[in-house]
Amino acid sequence: MKYKIQKTKGYYKSLKKIDPAFQKQIEAAIEENLSDPYLCSKCRKLKLSKRGARYRFRLGDYRVLYDIDENNKAVIIYWVGKRANVYLD
Repeated sequence: MKYKIQKTKGYYKSLKKIDPAFQKQIEAAIEENLSDPYLCSKCRKLKLSKRGARYRFRLGDYRVLYDIDENNKAVIIYWVGKRANVYLD
């Protein structure tokens, strides 16, 4: 089943810090892999996150943090950035 993808202000704020050439690749990968988050082979459940997300999607050196809203059949994306910064804050 296809899920709606919702992006938060935090996602857009973190996306601005990434090289514009790579931003398009991230957007395309999100649409391709998270339209059905349970079939994503690069997605994993997080043990702990201070950003509100419960899952992560790996894309090279970058991570996309998100949560799944089963009631509304939506994927809520909270943050994107380098792996070194993903668990800070």
